[in-house]
Amino acid sequence: MDRTDGECRVVEKKLCQKCRDAGWEHRSDGGVSGRTYLNDTWRSTDEGVTWTQQNPSSGWSARVEQSCVVMPDGSIVMMGGAAPGGTYLNDTWRSTDSGKT
Repeated sequence: MDRTDGECRVVEKKLCQKCRDAGWEHRSDGGVSGRTYLNDTWRSTDEGVTWTQQNPSSGWSARVEQSCVVMPDGSIVMMGGAAPGGTYLNDTWRSTDSGKT
């Protein structure tokens, strides 16, 4: 179902599981695997059925609870989150090469 929300066109889709084993470690809270915070980047080109690791250690600090969005030009923008110890982050990162950098 499509709807207009101010200046933005919002597309509402039902969520469904695409795969049972995406290839990365189980993460109970965003970028956390067990007790280790992570900053790796993964990409899917088939709506989440298969995943490929783009970068095992991206340029930003490891974090949880971050927000990400794919922009109309295909770039990925990641914002904020929380660092180990609960410190909130207010940085913004942009990748123009599918998350490799």
